[in-house]
Amino acid sequence: MPVIVHIKDTGLYIQPANAGARHASFGKFSPSQPISGGLWPWDVLTSSSPLRPGESPLLGHRDYPDARLFIDDPAIVPLLIQHAPGLSPRAHRQKIFWWLSAGVLGIVILIAWLWTSNTSIAHIIARNLPQSVHDALGGAIIVSLTKDRFCNEPEGRAALHQLVNRLAPDMQARYKHRVIVAPIGMINAVTAPGGYIIIGKELLDFVESPDEVGGVLAHEMGHAAHLHPETATVRAIGFNMFAEMIFGRDLLGQASSLLMQLHFSRQAEREADNHAIQLMKNAGADPAALAVFFRRLQKKHGEDDDIPGFLRTHPQTEERVRRMEQAHIANTRPLLSRLQWQALRQICKQKGKLSSWLRQER
Repeated sequence: MPVIVHIKDTGLYIQPANAGARHASFGKFSPSQPISGGLWPWDVLTSSSPLRPGESPLLGHRDYPDARLFIDDPAIVPLLIQHAPGLSPRAHRQKIFWWLSAGVLGIVILIAWLWTSNTSIAHIIARNLPQSVHDALGGAIIVSLTKDRFCNEPEGRAALHQLVNRLAPDMQARYKHRVIVAPIGMINAVTAPGGYIIIGKELLDFVESPDEVGGVLAHEMGHAAHLHPETATVRAIGFNMFAEMIFGRDLLGQASSLLMQLHFSRQAEREADNHAIQLMKNAGADPAALAVFFRRLQKKHGEDDDIPGFLRTHPQTEERVRRMEQAHIANTRPLLSRLQWQALRQICKQKGKLSSWLRQER
């Protein structure tokens, strides 16, 4: 719609164009909005980009976002800036600067809050991942760790299932069967996303009672319950992507990734220890059995108290042992019978292909 634009002290006065008059034009104008004529005050004028000399201005109206006024006269720009300095390039730069400053300050405050609180963005993301992602990621990890082999002697599997049921009778049936024994080359147990737990054959050979292996298993159940594997995976993937962009695939990036995860790992181990103590108590077993395991493991590998605490991925052994010993309870009964314990220790007499078992388990 052709219009004539007049510069007034109070704003732009717009009226329909007469034949032969210098005019401006509307674009994307909604007839239902009563602004086809009359005054546009200076303080309602907007522009998506700063007004620059030599360029015909395209203006908007603060109260009518769909309205556009195109003035086909670059000479009017200095007058517009004089009356509406907020449309100038300088004002736009200042606005961008303040928005950026506010954004940076917000990020700093967020980082400070996350650093001083127990909130973990990685944990929030992990908690909201679809179950199919947990299952697929965990399955891939345990197949890789075990080289696709696991211990599958039937009586041993039954004893293992009894141990899981004793520690966590309320656990959903599908997760009870996600605990396996497999050779992993170390005295350890590993929890993967999706609630998959691998008890190393080497650990089963090392312990001296079903309560010791039960304590270790209860600890790993704590990791699963708190989604520690998923959280660690999300954090590692996110930071490694950042490290590769900043540092490249070099040692510095790898070291940075490790240091980023140390604090969380110590906290996760304490949470899992506390979870194990509670599960053992609920099962009528002695949590101090896990302290016995730690003592023997410490004796095998030597004292580690000379390692600085901030470089540990786990709490100091003495700290953990004290907590377990303080939780000691009397009048307990073993988690497995003598025959069940013998069967569990013989579970690797027969092995199976883990990937095939996973397909059946799902």
